[in-house]
Parts: sequence; C-alpha cells; structure tokens
Amino acid sequence: MTARALSTHDRLPPPLGPPSTREPLRLLLLEDSPADAALLEARLRSAGVRASITRVVSRGDFIAAVAGPFDAIIADFTLPEGFDALEALDIVARLGVFTPVVVVTGAVGEELASECVTRGAAAYLLKDRLRLLPATLADVLERCGDAARGR
Repeated sequence: MTARALSTHDRLPPPLGPPSTREPLRLLLLEDSPADAALLEARLRSAGVRASITRVVSRGDFIAAVAGPFDAIIADFTLPEGFDALEALDIVARLGVFTPVVVVTGAVGEELASECVTRGAAAYLLKDRLRLLPATLADVLERCGDAARGR
C-alpha cells in the first residue's frame, strides 16, 4: 500500500457516499488534545461525513481499543509519555490489525513522514490542512477496500 499526503492541487475524491445511505464511519482517534479532537470532528461534520469516533490518549488505551472494529485510525504524531504515531503503527502491525492509519501532525519533516509510510501509514496530513481530512479518508478507504475495514 502506498501512502501520500494530499496537496491542495489534488482532485478531491467524492464524498463518502450519500448521507442517507451510508453507515457512520467507525474511527479510532489517537489524539491527546481535546481542542484538536473537536476541530477534527467539526471538519468531518462540516463535510457531511457521519462518524462514530472513539478517542484514546494513552498507549494502554490504544492497545485495548485498536482491534476495533474500526474503518480507519487517525493518529496524532506526538503524544504524551513518549508515545507517538510511529509506535502506534508498530502496535498495529504487531497485532495484525488491517485498519488503515492516517497520521495527522502539526509539523513533520520529510524523513519522519517517510518513516510513517514505511511503517504502514496509509496517509499523513498536516493539522493546518485538516480541511483535506474528509478527502484523505475517502481516498484511503477506497484504496484499502472494504475487506481491510471489516465491512
């Protein structure tokens, strides 16, 4: 699976199905900031994406929740207690979870972004581009297919 960041020059994929016919997306959100979590949820809602979001903050809560079922995991890069998205990606791989992971970060250099992809991230997105999150999720879910999402 190839991961890439969407730029504003990318053609945005269609929405995640008509609101009346689709089930809410089941999202696991690994995010320590309540404000960032609220902003992310608001971006999805304003784009018409129905989602059931389970938010976790710690390594232990992530391990307990990651088996799902979830359609996608959205992981902040930097978390408390030295926990980060790279370790979360390692946990996903070690547990054999096939849920696609989108890494969201305030700032990450090319090396770290590349490392996220190498460790299995389906996509990464800068927090100042959260407006692209619905399109990123649509792209990731289309590429990963229903089987990987447990549908």
